[in-house]
Amino acid sequence: MIPDGNTVPHPTQVDQVRPEHLPDGALSLVVFGPGRGEAMVVMLPDGGVGVVDGCREPSSPETGRGDPVREFLAALEQRARLRGADFRLGFVCLTHPHDDHYAGLGRLLESYRGRVDEVWSVPNVGDRYAEALRSFVEVTHAGRETLPDDAKVRGLQRVLAELVEAYERQNSRFRHVGQGKRLLSKVVQSKNLELSACGPADADVNHAQMALVEGLESLIAEGEHSARFDPNVTSGALLIRWGQAGMLLGGDLLCKHGRHLGWDEVCGDIHPPIQVIKVAHHASLEAHHEELWARLGAALAIVTPFKDAKGSMPPRPEQVARLAQDAVVAITSVPAWPRRAGVPLAMYATPRSARSRQRVTSARNGVLSSMSPSPGEADTHNAVAVSLDATGKLVRFVLAGKANVYVPPARARARP
Repeated sequence: MIPDGNTVPHPTQVDQVRPEHLPDGALSLVVFGPGRGEAMVVMLPDGGVGVVDGCREPSSPETGRGDPVREFLAALEQRARLRGADFRLGFVCLTHPHDDHYAGLGRLLESYRGRVDEVWSVPNVGDRYAEALRSFVEVTHAGRETLPDDAKVRGLQRVLAELVEAYERQNSRFRHVGQGKRLLSKVVQSKNLELSACGPADADVNHAQMALVEGLESLIAEGEHSARFDPNVTSGALLIRWGQAGMLLGGDLLCKHGRHLGWDEVCGDIHPPIQVIKVAHHASLEAHHEELWARLGAALAIVTPFKDAKGSMPPRPEQVARLAQDAVVAITSVPAWPRRAGVPLAMYATPRSARSRQRVTSARNGVLSSMSPSPGEADTHNAVAVSLDATGKLVRFVLAGKANVYVPPARARARP
């Protein structure tokens, strides 16, 4: 599908998403996907801000430089100060403890200590669970499973410790992310605004916790384990509704296999209207629930690649081509796909490299000057942003960095 200006507006192309690119009073979503991992900033129509997951450790933990989420929040904070307002985060959510979703999130929580109203997470937030998960990952990451390297293990330790810190010592409220859990509810502009969790299923959480315990027990008793603990099985999925506007943030939730129920268990709770979907698990086939996809009929699908989509990594071109039959498909960074027949093509030219070297020098946007990307960090800011009004109309569509809309080759001839 090609943006027609009515259902999905033609995108604004920028080097880096900034607060001024998104309208006040709208429901906005910024999806950062620099090429591995994903993170999201949710901007509510009353000015509230939340963060879902993390995608990069900052090159400067103090300033946040190198983490696109921290840089975007710094710009929001600067704008709030200019308006004479305090800046807080309404919520910070960890959908699941995989390194492409928690990278940088611990540093973010450190930076905003005492300024986070709520922390949301699928695992029970507490020292005992954190210690169990740390122990399992530390012992097994050098074994047969593909697990994070030492630096990313430390990142996991940090984010779990900071979730405990926020909940137990910084007075942040904790909310459990699970099927049917209401996380936020209020009235904004005379319209109901609700943010809820539609997954994972309780049975999947129970099975995953048992697998973690079994793995630890076998490690203690035998020095090796046979239980497979896959955090994707318990990935959170979030649903945002405001009036007739709807967004589904799929996390890395997978479809049913074996004892795992996945989307099959929770999809009955998700109904139209949904205009925007952050596609689950980098648009892998094992995360695509065809019945749910067809029923929701979203106008815009946002995909984040995994490891630049090299080799067999998602998103696969054939899956993107399938999604593009029904929706505008925006991908946050260029997949490393082979050139062959049937591979989806980018619709738009990427922003000129000269724009990547521009610096903002006005006093009003001074914070943006210090956060402007250096040439080596340019891909950090690959992102897709979208804004909806309460009627469900998409009022803003932004492609940042190397983000683009991908269409099957036959449709690419109809470029705008």
